[in-house]
Parts: sequence; C-alpha cells; structure tokens
Amino acid sequence: MSNCRATLIALLCLTGCAEVHWERAFYEGQRNTSEQCRLTRRPSDPPCAALPEYSQYEKERVRAAGTAAPDAARTTDVRQP
Repeated sequence: MSNCRATLIALLCLTGCAEVHWERAFYEGQRNTSEQCRLTRRPSDPPCAALPEYSQYEKERVRAAGTAAPDAARTTDVRQP
C-alpha cells in the first residue's frame, strides 16, 4: 500500500513540472487518436472527426466562453513598459 502511495505522490509531483499544460496535452492526445482513425479507416467505416490545431481550438473555446485566453498571462512579458 505504501508503494502505491509513493508512486501516486511521485506522479503528482511530476505533473507540476510538465512544460505542456494538461488541457493541451489531453487535446493533442485526442487529435492523435483522430489521426490514427483516419489512417486505419476502411471505406465502409463512418468518417473520422477532424480536429483543428490546438491554437484554433483555443480561440474557438475562448470566443464561445467570452473570456480571456488562459495562456495570455503566461505569454505577456511584465518587464515591458
């Protein structure tokens, strides 16, 4: 049981060190699944969903929510006058 706890704690600590935000990583995983579907699809199968790039998805999501982009604070340089 303690081995399970140690593993869980280590994984939680490592997620904080990730360079890519988890939402983007999740979306990219979905895009990869969609791409794999297109590559392995038979002609008799239904068409696979085509997902846009993450930047386009983020723009549409922000526009639909009517809020500022969550990454906007990270991309602005506060040292500029």
